[in-house]
Amino acid sequence: MLHDLLDLVNAEHCLESYETVRPRSSSWLPLEGFCRYLKEPVPAEFTLAPVNSVVGLLNWRVLYMLAAVLAAQGTYLLD
Repeated sequence: MLHDLLDLVNAEHCLESYETVRPRSSSWLPLEGFCRYLKEPVPAEFTLAPVNSVVGLLNWRVLYMLAAVLAAQGTYLLD
């Protein structure tokens, strides 16, 4: 399911910019730890545009965009 959400976020192209958007470097250690916890590969660099890891779904920009898209579609995850 996380990979489906990741695909949805990247398909919406809401976070695109002329340069790659990256989380702050101070966030990288927790992101790496969460990747290991989920047994997901740790990318050499985390990016948000495009989101290159399921742990990128934890970023506030991604969560905000995902909530807006799901609300617009009338999709509720907790039905």
